[in-house]
Amino acid sequence: MFNLLPDVNLQSFVRAVNITTNDQMLVVYVAALTRSIIALHNLIANKLQNRDAERSETKDKDAAAGKKDTSEDKKTDADSAKKDSDAKTSSIDKKESSSKK
Repeated sequence: MFNLLPDVNLQSFVRAVNITTNDQMLVVYVAALTRSIIALHNLIANKLQNRDAERSETKDKDAAAGKKDTSEDKKTDADSAKKDSDAKTSSIDKKESSSKK
């Protein structure tokens, strides 16, 4: 039964085992390297996505703030226009009343 086991002291057997082991280690190394590259790619893509989302949120907030500002400006403009028209009307009324006297 012991005659069926390979001779582990034989130089060709040792070389074959080393080559097989090196090939397997190369496969493991390439797999780990590939996994790391994919993970880095996903990390960068996630960072870009978060940055774009943050920029769009900022734009939305700025736009909302701009709308509030413009609506307030419109109110202010409408109020000042009304005051101007009231002032013109009152000055016209004063002129008319003074011309009637």
